[in-house]
Amino acid sequence: MAPRARAARAASMAGNGPPMAGNPAATGGPAMAGPADSAARPRLTRQKVLRAALEFADANGLAALSMHKLGAELGVQGMSLYSHVASKDALLDGIVEAMTWEAEMPPADGADWRDALRHLAREIRAMILRHPAAAPLLVSRPVMPTRRLEQVDAYVRLLMRAGFTEDRALDVLRTVPGFKIGHRPLTCRFARP
Repeated sequence: MAPRARAARAASMAGNGPPMAGNPAATGGPAMAGPADSAARPRLTRQKVLRAALEFADANGLAALSMHKLGAELGVQGMSLYSHVASKDALLDGIVEAMTWEAEMPPADGADWRDALRHLAREIRAMILRHPAAAPLLVSRPVMPTRRLEQVDAYVRLLMRAGFTEDRALDVLRTVPGFKIGHRPLTCRFARP
């Protein structure tokens, strides 16, 4: 930096000259995020971004969700979210993933298959009630997160131990969520005056 520019910057920083671009006093905040700034803000992770997106959808609806608005909720620029999710579609898939984190695994080995399916139905219903705005993503997003695969595998094994074939077990597992997800909008619709 030239001596004249250095002197002007020093005067500006000291408040003795006209404000210059990059002067925290002139802009109302730091010109660049430094080590102290990043320490004050919690580090974002993919899991935090997805959890925040689910909470945003719960509070404002899916239609209101955008990278810009979610970034504002998290105290960052919307563009910085692309370090954690590749696109808005990936964010929506991630919301499904975040919902699957909440679901419990089936009851332990030896559980009656009927009780296990009741447990699954209660889990799905509770998830839909907790996240009514995001619930349509459970059927509209073609994603199978690892956690969901683990859950499906555990239920299939439980049903096969009870005598179901693998194909029949998968049919049963498609039926229970389909019923609960399809049933919930109907009960909401008819419950309203």
